[in-house]
Order: sequence, then structure tokens, then C-alpha cells
Amino acid sequence: MLYRAILRCCRYASGSQLVQAESLFILTLQRTLGNNVRACQDAFFAMMTLDESRVSRQQFAAAVAWLNAYETAKSIALRELDCPVVAAYFEVRPLAELRSA
Repeated sequence: MLYRAILRCCRYASGSQLVQAESLFILTLQRTLGNNVRACQDAFFAMMTLDESRVSRQQFAAAVAWLNAYETAKSIALRELDCPVVAAYFEVRPLAELRSA
């Protein structure tokens, strides 16, 4: 499945810088997680809403993998931008989901 990243809260970057950062972010994320991008993202969001006792070890590991991969990809993608890293974030969505919206 292919994904698209949308950089939010970064007003000072040009359009071409945004595209480059979004592409680098998603490339890094997919390189790190491989075919598990969606599963890890889903596990992370589940961790945010479930009681800790209801989360399996596998879900926990996937959620941690997502968080680590996300933060690494974000750091790499924003390295060249004059963007407040604390405020900036990436939305990650499957391309199929964007087409149907």
C-alpha cells in the first residue's frame, strides 16, 4: 500500500520544500517499517485509546516501532526546513483513503 504524508504547522517552508519534506518523510517511514506502516500506525492509535492491560505485546511492539520510525522520519525530513519542529507534524494516510475522500 502506498502512503502520502502531509506536513502541518510549518508555515515558513516554500511549496517545493514541503513536497520534498513530505516525500523524504514517507520514504524514510516506509524504509523503516516496510509493509507494516499501517499495522504499526493502527497499533499506535489503539495504544492511545485502550487501557494498557488490554494491549498485547505484539501491539505494544508495533506501536513503539511506529513511534520510533515516525520521530526518526520527522527529524530527517525537517532537518533542512526553518520550521519549529515541536509544532510541525505529519499526517500519514494511505493513497486509497485520500482518493475516496
